[in-house]
Amino acid sequence: KDDFDVLDLHTYTTPPEDLFGRIKTVREIMARYGDENKPIISTEFGYADTPEGPEGVSPLKKAQFLVRGLVIHYVLGFRRVYVYSLVDVGTDPHDNEHHFGLLDFDLQKKPAYYAVCNLGKQLGDCDLSGPLTGASVPTYGYQFTSAQNGDYVAVIWNGEQEQVGTFSTTSAEVQVVDMFGKARRIILDADKRFSLPYGASPIFIRSDSPLTLLTSEASSRAPRSVDDESKITFTLAQQNLVVRADVKQRDLG
Repeated sequence: KDDFDVLDLHTYTTPPEDLFGRIKTVREIMARYGDENKPIISTEFGYADTPEGPEGVSPLKKAQFLVRGLVIHYVLGFRRVYVYSLVDVGTDPHDNEHHFGLLDFDLQKKPAYYAVCNLGKQLGDCDLSGPLTGASVPTYGYQFTSAQNGDYVAVIWNGEQEQVGTFSTTSAEVQVVDMFGKARRIILDADKRFSLPYGASPIFIRSDSPLTLLTSEASSRAPRSVDDESKITFTLAQQNLVVRADVKQRDLG
């Protein structure tokens, strides 16, 4: 067919996991008309963190949805995805159209900004290897491979309930990075197994060999509320202090 070269969609979907069913339907329609090999892009995808709007989400949920949604677009084979938008266009707390930005109207960075930047840092040089072995809906997990150094990077989340997963790998250690980029290293015992909590906020697990999710159980800890902004905190991976030349070490506290 010569009617179009690329199918462009606006993929506003809540929650982002609903994209799997919707794009399945889209591809079935494309195949019906012989367009199954045409590329698909999205020129609008995003969420409004409107304080009092009827369709807004909290800043934390916006960050979660954007990260999960961008991974899902990649898994579904989208060639391009354009996040809408970079900057809020207004400050009306009741107007959803004012609050789609990664930056607010005063150019201050929102939690979604940090989460999307971290996603690029974790998976920007990676190719999809396939689903994470052992992960099944409502847990979503995918294994990527770094083109730069050959590392394996797994991403995993469960949007319905906090979980504790038990994983295995042949690596001597793994690095775990949360949605906002806070990293920690885990040295593994001889059995090469380890357990981690995960939930609506995706986590990234970097290793030098593939990862397997052995078991996953509902967490006994109280789930975090995605509407409680007081629980959004940022920790610098490295603290840098700028002081006057005449300041003594004991004055730094």
